[in-house]
Amino acid sequence: MTSQYGSNRSFDRTRIAIHTHLTRPAIDAKLWDARRNPKYTKLCLTGVLGVHGFQQQAPLYLDRDLAISLGELLRCDDRIWERIEIEHCSGETDLVVAVGMATGRVQSFWFSEVQPDPATYHALATGFKYNRFAYELRFKRCRLSSAMEVIGEGLRGNRVIQSITLEQCSIVDDLLAAFVTCLRQCASLQKLSLEGNICRSQGTTELGLLLRETTVQSLSLHNQRIEEQEHLDVFPLADALRRDQSALRFLDLSRNCLGDDDIRLLVDALVEDNQKLETLHLDQNLVTDEGARIIADALPSLVALKTLALPENPFGERGATSILNAMPDNYTLETCIIPSGNNLIQRKIRWYGNLNKGGRRLFSTPRAAPLSVFPLALERVNNMPLSHDWNPEIAPSDVIYGLLRLGQLLFEDEEEEENGPLSSKNEFSV
Repeated sequence: MTSQYGSNRSFDRTRIAIHTHLTRPAIDAKLWDARRNPKYTKLCLTGVLGVHGFQQQAPLYLDRDLAISLGELLRCDDRIWERIEIEHCSGETDLVVAVGMATGRVQSFWFSEVQPDPATYHALATGFKYNRFAYELRFKRCRLSSAMEVIGEGLRGNRVIQSITLEQCSIVDDLLAAFVTCLRQCASLQKLSLEGNICRSQGTTELGLLLRETTVQSLSLHNQRIEEQEHLDVFPLADALRRDQSALRFLDLSRNCLGDDDIRLLVDALVEDNQKLETLHLDQNLVTDEGARIIADALPSLVALKTLALPENPFGERGATSILNAMPDNYTLETCIIPSGNNLIQRKIRWYGNLNKGGRRLFSTPRAAPLSVFPLALERVNNMPLSHDWNPEIAPSDVIYGLLRLGQLLFEDEEEEENGPLSSKNEFSV
């Protein structure tokens, strides 16, 4: 059975699934087994049956008797429930949510393709006001416009919630801004995903304040449905990144029609002493060769960034080459993805990234690192994940060889070292 969240969990032996094609005796048998077997810690109520491409969807209707039976399961002992998944369901979902909240032993609530009635999201909001155990809330493909205010007020001041996902819920800008305002009092919040909504200037303004006032470490604004003549205002986000005013480590701004001016705002903010942001996704935007040059000029100063994603942007070989030429002066960027069509340049950029993974910073100047630290670099090379298209036997040796020569621990030819790792003499697997 495959969830709309995308991961196949059919072999998860800790998960009990109640789906629409089960008869009531079969459901009763499953519930009886789950009550006596404490290994079950995940409850899935789904109207989706099958695997991707062969799914049958028929809403699972929860009548009152079934909802009461599910509530009895949640209260039958003192076990901790990792999550409750409600997917493509209708009926008495509010009763299941209310009981799950009341037990105080459910860690996560996932909703997918559910149109919750007022009773359901009132049960959620009330639960989050008093529950001190549930740390994750997910909605995907749910129409939440009428529920945003109630859920937001329920979360206001919550000091347990760590992760909130509202993906593809078509939430408009003013409702999103009001919801984020409530989250500014959630001191424990670490991850916020708002993919596939309609965030504009009001939303980004509140998000900028949220980043300054909380410890949010991950923010996704992928695909905010920017149309012609519209614009995603990144200034409040860039301003929050300036001088380490936020704790943000992951930022996804892909597919938002960002142009070179937006890139300049973000890069200028990161250059101003940002020591935290490690991952930046700018895929499927409108970054040209000029935007790539702006990024390249800043690369030596981006001392925290480890992953930079730029695929499906309209810059070509000139922009890709400018990024490549800046890579020797950056010792922290481990993954940098550029648009397709620049395969040779991408391989050379990847080679520098793998050198950085292997600890190139230690060998940034000749003889800067003593031989005693070299085993640490070898251990890092041995453990680092490599791209799937690299030969697993050749790539680590290339990185080791590159580190040795960059440090001139074994190779004393100054002229060869100055040629660099991408010269014709030493283009190992590039």
